[in-house]
Amino acid sequence: MRISHIVFLLWLSCHLAQAQVRPKELINQVQGTFEWEMRKPSSNTVISQGERTSSPYFEGQLFMFRETFLDSDIEQVGFFGYDNQTKHVISVGLYNIDMGPHILKGTVEKVVQGYQVTFFESDKRIVLHIKDRDHHFWKYYSKLDVGWSQDDLQIDFHRKTKD
Repeated sequence: MRISHIVFLLWLSCHLAQAQVRPKELINQVQGTFEWEMRKPSSNTVISQGERTSSPYFEGQLFMFRETFLDSDIEQVGFFGYDNQTKHVISVGLYNIDMGPHILKGTVEKVVQGYQVTFFESDKRIVLHIKDRDHHFWKYYSKLDVGWSQDDLQIDFHRKTKD
């Protein structure tokens, strides 16, 4: 075997190892206490703000969460986790204003900085960008005849405490 082949195989194995999804790492990055802000990116107008607290279960494979909205009685409870068999991220949420439940099942991929999870719900594509342990955000897209169009909505989560 040539040296160039060996170098290529070493590079490929390192690259594939970096691209692997590490479920507990992914869950750990979005678990904890976060402040969130819902805004319109086009004008940077804040629509709503709140807090999410969560607790891990099943050795960090999922967490139960509670989200509250500032200056509102709206709240959401649910869970978020990784299914090792199907390799999907699962999110189930219930709001006190409509018991739903809101069920999302998404595919996850390792990206240059963190993870990206893509969910589909009827004519919506919802993408969770997990940049690192202290920041993640959701972007929303609507299906049009010509493809997907980004909605004027983004929800940013910033870790409140270093837990």
